[in-house]
Amino acid sequence: DGSVAEHLRGQRWVDDAVQAGAKIVQRGVHRVVISSGPPHFAHDAARRVARSAALPFVMDMRDPWSHLQRLPVDTASPVRLALTSISERRAIASAGLVVANTAPMRDQLCRTHPAAARRIIAVPNGYDEEAPPQPPEGSPPFTIAYAGTIYLDRDPAPLFRGAARAIASLGVTPAEFSIQFMGDVQEFNGVPVAQLARDAGIGDFVQLHAPRSRSEALNFLASASMLVQLPQDSDMAIPAKLFEYMRFNAWVFVLAEPGSATELLLENTDVDIVAPRDIEAIADVLVRRFKEYASGRRGECLSAHERFSRRAHATKFFEAVERLAGSPVTVSPLA
Repeated sequence: DGSVAEHLRGQRWVDDAVQAGAKIVQRGVHRVVISSGPPHFAHDAARRVARSAALPFVMDMRDPWSHLQRLPVDTASPVRLALTSISERRAIASAGLVVANTAPMRDQLCRTHPAAARRIIAVPNGYDEEAPPQPPEGSPPFTIAYAGTIYLDRDPAPLFRGAARAIASLGVTPAEFSIQFMGDVQEFNGVPVAQLARDAGIGDFVQLHAPRSRSEALNFLASASMLVQLPQDSDMAIPAKLFEYMRFNAWVFVLAEPGSATELLLENTDVDIVAPRDIEAIADVLVRRFKEYASGRRGECLSAHERFSRRAHATKFFEAVERLAGSPVTVSPLA
């Protein structure tokens, strides 16, 4: 069973990590032990290190553990679910503070572990305050951009089908309207992305670019009129890419299900959020934004909302850690 083999490998790593941690932690110097995962085996290691050192344990979950909504085929089994549930329950029972990546994930953890509900908070990711590159001058063509990797669930076909309707309605050419992907974007589930574009009837409107340097990727995003987030089947997670997009003066277009963590995060913003299966609504958004762009309007960066900043979320996290750890221990100097 692949899940058992994975678990045994993880436990060997945990044993090594505990030995390393025991050599590092010093009472009177360190005030708390914090783990962040995935990989979630880190929580088991941190739990044991904290217990040995008699220090508070903080468990930071950037993705679900027992409630993971997509599992690799070679390790997906009832055995894996049982093992992860046991490990999660043990870690949360020991943690003085559990940090979830999104509000829906926090709520799910509270339902699963009601005795620990008061110790579970949500601290999302956030945008960095580093200034992005300036967009090009003039009026370049209306460009929808995506930079990164097309994962197993990031299907671009709904975007292509909606774009086909928008293009037909607008009567535009590839010189006026384009969709450009950069990164590991050549295939989706073994099917060439270029083929998906041709199947939708917009092959000439879609350009695929190989991975490039970080600075080139930032310039690529800065030149876009619209930044798109492709659909995902994990509605409790928020792609980090969304926070990267917040720094740019472009419309953000999110393909996400109603009630997802992404939709809840973006309440009361100008972000266009459409269910991936609603092809007509996708087309309507693209037509509306193209017309606005042609009239001289541009999207405004979401970083104007301070609640999305990494600084704001980090402050919430560290304040919670300080409440748990208490005042720093004063260590008397050696005589």
